[in-house]
Amino acid sequence: DYVRVLAVEESGDGASIPLLDAYVYHHTGRDALRLLALSKEGGVYEGDVAELEGGALRFDLRGHDGERVVELEVRLDLEADGSVRQRVWALDGSERTPSLDVLHGRSGE
Repeated sequence: DYVRVLAVEESGDGASIPLLDAYVYHHTGRDALRLLALSKEGGVYEGDVAELEGGALRFDLRGHDGERVVELEVRLDLEADGSVRQRVWALDGSERTPSLDVLHGRSGE
């Protein structure tokens, strides 16, 4: 079993442009939730998923984008109004640099 998330961008003419295709699955050998994501640019991101207090999710990811390797922490928080706050930090050792902070509205709004 897995959960698939497809992130798309709407173009000016109403067409959907796929940006990210991600899969969250149970890794039976490690008994852990894992994520595998493939980006439009060819990047591959993988790592562990953890549920935090209050129902938030944290993704500890390693990304391979061509020759470049990046470490990311992604956090998804469910807000009281049903929206989802997404935050991303680039990691360099113990340094965390924010790279994204966006609020996604509920579907259909």
